[in-house]
Amino acid sequence: MTTWLFNDGTAVAIGNGSVTYDIPLLSTDHTGVYYCVASIDGMMDVSDNYTLFVAPYDVNANGENQYPQRSQLQLTCTSEGGPQLEYSWIFNGSIIANTSTLTIDDVNTSHGGDYTCNVTNVAGDDNAMVTVFIAPYSVIVMGDTSYSEGDQ
Repeated sequence: MTTWLFNDGTAVAIGNGSVTYDIPLLSTDHTGVYYCVASIDGMMDVSDNYTLFVAPYDVNANGENQYPQRSQLQLTCTSEGGPQLEYSWIFNGSIIANTSTLTIDDVNTSHGGDYTCNVTNVAGDDNAMVTVFIAPYSVIVMGDTSYSEGDQ
């Protein structure tokens, strides 16, 4: 008897002799560790573990598109795929964070631009971009706004 097992020992394919486990429509539900157990005449042999990875897909970079100066910018990246997804945020061609959530305190106009979230694992990579605008300071003049020639 030959049995293919998944993660916690759930049998996914059972048969006599050689058994192949086919996955017709691969999804993130299939990521994890697979192994095979073969037994005959009271003897048993267990295969090595095989980890199935699914490349990242459906990557989304989310956050507000406009922030006032001196506020906190927060962007979140989500992805399907796995396991072992690694996230990085790229701004102006440089990696600025290695996490799924990017937070920048006390933003100013230099923080405006395109932010790209890149998601990778051993099976591949994918990315998404969000554009952020930082609103310039507003100047409010209060009081007497009339000036005479020579006033400073």
